[in-house]
Amino acid sequence: MTPMHIAAEKGNDAAVKCLLDAKSDIHSRGPRGWSPLQLACAHGHLTVAKRLVDARSEVDSKGPRGLTALHLAGCQGHEAVVRFLINLDVEVNAQDQAGRTALSWAAAEGHEAVVRILLTSNADPSLQDTTTLEGSTDYTEKNFSPLHWAASNGHTAVLRQLIRGHADVNELVGQRQLSALHMAAVCGHDSTVELLVASGAHVAVQDADGNTPLQLSRKSGINTKLYEAMQG
Repeated sequence: MTPMHIAAEKGNDAAVKCLLDAKSDIHSRGPRGWSPLQLACAHGHLTVAKRLVDARSEVDSKGPRGLTALHLAGCQGHEAVVRFLINLDVEVNAQDQAGRTALSWAAAEGHEAVVRILLTSNADPSLQDTTTLEGSTDYTEKNFSPLHWAASNGHTAVLRQLIRGHADVNELVGQRQLSALHMAAVCGHDSTVELLVASGAHVAVQDADGNTPLQLSRKSGINTKLYEAMQG
């Protein structure tokens, strides 16, 4: 990496200032393909990010896998950086190469505050990605929405924010036609199941193979509390 990349990644604002005064290239890509601004945002270095933007760094440029600075800040839960980027009118619903938005990443990682910020900034909770999860099984396939990511990972507080943001609790995704309730049930997240049921999720919905969430949970040996929640 160049000195500018190292300074940005480490959050060394004084060094970044000196390098800018020396006309260091702020648009160059390091060996991993990231720009200095993307590195600063990924590590939550707001002061450095502001300085680089003032120097006319490209805020919407894409790095490896099509990730933007907003994707990186959202995935890592850096609220202040996310707010800063949104105030610059970046594309809130930009999708990476797998179709994932900053909201998708933040929801999957359980960053409730970032999810709330993105939703109030017109992030679309209905956008689905085309991700195939590593170690894919019958229940981890393509076309997750932010709601499905939150449900599968048991992030109940995030799920609540998405529901308040008008995410469809009964949306079916992927070839398996799975609902968020299917995902929460098969992954054994009892509080997430309870919230979905209380929010109007259909307990009798069937996937492409005719399985209800309750049937999937039984196949996975999930506890009685989940059975009771889904049976109402």
